[in-house]
Amino acid sequence: MDRPAPDPPYLDAALAGAAVLLLYVLTLAPTTAFWDASEYIVAAHTLGVPHPPGSILFVLLGRAWDVALGWTGMNGGVRLNLFAATTSALAHVCWFLVADRLLAEGSGGRAVRPAVRRTGAWAAVLLSATAFTVWSQSNVNEKVYTVALLTIALLTWLALRWQDTRSPKLLVLGVYLLVLSVANHLMAALVAPALLLFVLRVDARALLAPRTLGAMALAGATALSVYLALPVRAGLDPVMNTGEATCASLTDAGLAVATRGRAGCPALAHMLTRAQYPPEPPLTGTRMDHNAPRDAGILAAQAGNFAQYFDWQWARSVAGNSTLFGGLRPLVSLLFLGLGFLGLYAVGRRDGSGLLLVGVLMGTLSLGLVAYLNFRFGFSWPVPPEWQPLGNDAMEVRERDYFYMAAFSLWGVCAGLGVAEAWRRAAEELAGRVRRPALLAAPVLALALLPMALNWSWASRAGDTAARDWAHDLLNSVPPYGMLVTNGDNDTYPLWYVQEVEGVRRDVQVVVAPYMNTAWYVRQVRDLTRPCPAGVDPTATPSVIVCQRPFDPDTAAEVWRAHPLAATPPGSTLLPLTDEEIERAAAGYFITDAPSPMRLGALQTEIPGGVVIEPVDTFLATMIRQSVATGRPLRWSAPPATTELFGLDAYMIREGLAFRLNDGPVQPDAAVRPVPPNALGSLTGAWIDVPLTERLMQAYDSLDLPDRTPVWPDAATRSILYQYGALHFALANAHAADGASAAAESHAARTNAWLEVGLE
Repeated sequence: MDRPAPDPPYLDAALAGAAVLLLYVLTLAPTTAFWDASEYIVAAHTLGVPHPPGSILFVLLGRAWDVALGWTGMNGGVRLNLFAATTSALAHVCWFLVADRLLAEGSGGRAVRPAVRRTGAWAAVLLSATAFTVWSQSNVNEKVYTVALLTIALLTWLALRWQDTRSPKLLVLGVYLLVLSVANHLMAALVAPALLLFVLRVDARALLAPRTLGAMALAGATALSVYLALPVRAGLDPVMNTGEATCASLTDAGLAVATRGRAGCPALAHMLTRAQYPPEPPLTGTRMDHNAPRDAGILAAQAGNFAQYFDWQWARSVAGNSTLFGGLRPLVSLLFLGLGFLGLYAVGRRDGSGLLLVGVLMGTLSLGLVAYLNFRFGFSWPVPPEWQPLGNDAMEVRERDYFYMAAFSLWGVCAGLGVAEAWRRAAEELAGRVRRPALLAAPVLALALLPMALNWSWASRAGDTAARDWAHDLLNSVPPYGMLVTNGDNDTYPLWYVQEVEGVRRDVQVVVAPYMNTAWYVRQVRDLTRPCPAGVDPTATPSVIVCQRPFDPDTAAEVWRAHPLAATPPGSTLLPLTDEEIERAAAGYFITDAPSPMRLGALQTEIPGGVVIEPVDTFLATMIRQSVATGRPLRWSAPPATTELFGLDAYMIREGLAFRLNDGPVQPDAAVRPVPPNALGSLTGAWIDVPLTERLMQAYDSLDLPDRTPVWPDAATRSILYQYGALHFALANAHAADGASAAAESHAARTNAWLEVGLE
């Protein structure tokens, strides 16, 4: 006969969660970070709509958290980073309860002493919390994954609690939380197979009770209603409104949610199914996605990529920047792999149902997810020769270890149980031969501290302001009321953060080049740069699209405060197009039949024949013409593909971190100097305005970054470092040509400092 399960140690679990939270606070990022961190911080801060599928639950929770901590005076980045830290810490409260429950039964029906269970639970929490990916995702709000981890851990605990109480209310609550959490991220749904099999094994009849089934259906439908907040907010024109998922009525919106996009409101359907991304241009080669066929080589590479990420979890600092099983790190990984299997064995020996729950969940979160995601070759994974002709299309743009965050967290729990089992066995071996065998065997528990020691330097984000400083510097490289064309995530999202959260240079309109292939985004750019009607103040409602936002000299570099446009906003937008004209231009791609001449102001250029012209090319050509005609500033964060396509790279002049397109062939003078060809290529540009760049740099916040950044763990963002290196390289050459050897040597030294950080 089964004995009643012991009461859950809620107080101990809360103390463990508090300890995890303290660790994350000590290593917390003081502001935003690269990649999607800024996008999600801005979405929460402004109640905006991030990229598909919209993550509306995260936005609502993040906004509530942001408002609740508003009284503290902390900046918006810290507030949302604390949200990530807190949700992850709460997940570890649940993991403590899970670990303790899995250790509750001893072999042969003997109860395990509470001290042993608590020690095992502490080891489980410690190893889970300090796994590299879990830790680095928990001290900055990089995405939605800490909320997903909390959901998975909570549902796992509720399942075990249901096993003990058989309360149908827990099943209903589980369904509600599971469906609700999908509005944060689909990762939470990965717990469903394990939960279903667990319930069927423990008591299949529990799912057949009509009253329970009805309550679960009602709970699921209620949870789905959170999606309706997405079209409601999108209809209010927030400044971040990806996809413009507006609907004619809530009925249409509800139909789209209920059918997962097969009917109802098209815009919301496209958002939920991620279908509003424009199709790939023709002739660009095959791209892998989760619907594409794979051969054995690709499957092996994807499994190897997962093994590579697993190898990072327990000793990331060992072997430094070596990303492929470097140094002694694989030995540490094998140790924790073995401890995890020992933990699973210990669970299975006590409770077959618990082993089923944890084992199926682990398989789903790891190799099952690998098979579903079908990633391209990892950013640092070697691309086989047969795939190399695809260039960047064959590999991911960044490391994707965060997708497996829940797997690494759960394996940490299993490894912690393995540490407890190893301690128990060591104590049993010593029993009868020494006094206090458990105490003498306690050094085994120190294994749980190893990842914290070996991951700290790479996982900590304390003092890391690189992304925020980069955005501040780039925005202040743009004249008043300028439009800044960016190329992707890392030169865009931090700009949004600095503008919308810190209120810096909101007069600059950031134009994301890839988004310019969509009509909804082009309309937003047009509307945000339209002159304001008399009496309309866009600062009264800064989180929604109204009209051109004013220049604030207090947030601008001093060089721009006397600029002619500083006191006189532009009289027109650079996109004077109607909705119908935008829709036609964004309708698709075309291929040029033959070389085509094109005039852009005083520049005459030629578009080659046989090339793909995307909507972004058409819209940017319109903006260039308007900039020349009206004098409204147009800048680039780096020379994009469009300027190369139009043959304009030779006319780009570097001004600080931004580039200006000259209206005609560039003539060198006392200010504008040529940049010699070099290994950094287009990052330096062909020309640089030396005095303007020097003045802009006086307002930069990143000048000492190489001196305060001992580790740069994300190789995919090193292009940011190279931008600064290219800037100093161009200045060093210009000063050397003028005979200013001291200035040249100073900039050469800074060039090396920036590049060394990127190469370490």
